[in-house]
Amino acid sequence: MKAIRRLPDAELEVMQALWRCEPPASRADVAAALPREHPMAVTTLLTVLTRLGEKGFLRADRDGRRSLYTPLISQAD
Repeated sequence: MKAIRRLPDAELEVMQALWRCEPPASRADVAAALPREHPMAVTTLLTVLTRLGEKGFLRADRDGRRSLYTPLISQAD
């Protein structure tokens, strides 16, 4: 198994929020699961989700006009 590199803090926070959601999760689901003390602008959250998808940490599937996100790695990894 290849080693998984450490995620920057913002990306790790978004992944932790995604793991708290029932997959697949919408952007709104992920935003609601983020800690209240660290709110994230919608555009920032979408950028981080896109970046995590490009790195292979999650999969984004289109559902009409929105995307649904599924983690591709477990929280234990």
